[in-house]
Amino acid sequence: MSASSIHLTHAERQTMGRRVWRARLAADLTIAQVAAACGVSKTSVFQWQTGARPEDSERRAKLAALVGVPEAELFAEYESALAKAIAV
Repeated sequence: MSASSIHLTHAERQTMGRRVWRARLAADLTIAQVAAACGVSKTSVFQWQTGARPEDSERRAKLAALVGVPEAELFAEYESALAKAIAV
């Protein structure tokens, strides 16, 4: 199941984005460093942090490892929505 097929509310995307932003800052990483490590543009990282753009599963795993936060914790809203979608 792709990130685009999982429905998250605007508030859930914003909450997840803020968590990504805080984790990046806690890891003392710049947007440019995260972008380079994840193979995306700085604009993409900014969009992740605002909740405007979902990350794909490969990039979620890279980002979580990079900032040192378990993927299920960093992307809790996505994981919850995915579990609900699978249960249906």
